[in-house]
Amino acid sequence: MSKLVRFPNLRDVRQQASEWVVRVDRGLDADESALLRSWAASPVNRRALHEMAGLWNDMSMLRALSEMFPLDAAAPEPPRRSNVTRWATLGLAASVAATSVLLFVAHRKQALAERAQLEAAAQVQLLQTPVGESRTIALRDGSAVVLNTDTEVAVQFASGHRDLRLARGEAHFRVAHDAKSPFRVFVGGRTVQAVGTAFSVRLRDSGEVDVMVTEGTVRVEDVDAGAKEMPRFVAARQVLRLEGSGQARMELVEPMQIDIRLAWQRGMLIFQGEPLSAVLEEFSRYTTQTLSIADRKLDGLRVGGYFRAGDVDGLLIALRQNFHIESTRDERGRIVLTAAL
Repeated sequence: MSKLVRFPNLRDVRQQASEWVVRVDRGLDADESALLRSWAASPVNRRALHEMAGLWNDMSMLRALSEMFPLDAAAPEPPRRSNVTRWATLGLAASVAATSVLLFVAHRKQALAERAQLEAAAQVQLLQTPVGESRTIALRDGSAVVLNTDTEVAVQFASGHRDLRLARGEAHFRVAHDAKSPFRVFVGGRTVQAVGTAFSVRLRDSGEVDVMVTEGTVRVEDVDAGAKEMPRFVAARQVLRLEGSGQARMELVEPMQIDIRLAWQRGMLIFQGEPLSAVLEEFSRYTTQTLSIADRKLDGLRVGGYFRAGDVDGLLIALRQNFHIESTRDERGRIVLTAAL
């Protein structure tokens, strides 16, 4: 009985080899490495793998494959063939090589594009806090950011700039000095820029933006204003309120007032005679419970005191003991405040 010997299809072998080279360049996991070793057990496949890797023009690739699959020093010489057969074989090899080069170029471009996208995505760091929590995060440039309750900040550092976007909530920034790489916070269509300073930014639900500087000076300007509007500079102990209409209001505050406004970093809320409606609005930022006033005459009642952020029970006890305000829950679970009879 005669044996039927099947010779490998060189075009398919080189096609498979080119695909393996692309996968090796991206990085193989354990399963893929095992499959590659099994496929390269054939001397024909192994030689094609080295040929295609040579077209890749990457010495690290060649070294990696040489370590995995060293070429035999004395490979058997193929049988002599006629000139016609030799030229036909060379033509086939040239065609396959040209196809492989085009395939490599396409795969290389795709791999580089994917790698660039991953690197760009890796440079964006998303910082978040849930309702009622705060966090302090050290940034890789030596700066630090403290996030207040229900806050989201996206951080993207690149050559020549340090950009952060405040999507919601409030954050305090302590900026490491780097004159060549400005530190910019984008919020509500404005840019707050500093080189080396400390400041806080709050984006209110109404769209208004508060900028309070505790050290140094920051520059505030509209993102789309260009040269039409002069930038505003906010120095230490100043608070800038930017309204949605474009109006701005500057306020000078004492160091004690700054400590009170930043008491949330210590988990506390301090009120000094604010209207009850404003107290409830501020307190609601730190809890998922809903607080409302049934008697509108209580809106303007002035409230002062120290409260732990999110401690609704402590607030209700203080209102009942000091201001004779009762609280009940309605059918929707809301806490309703009324004046005691």
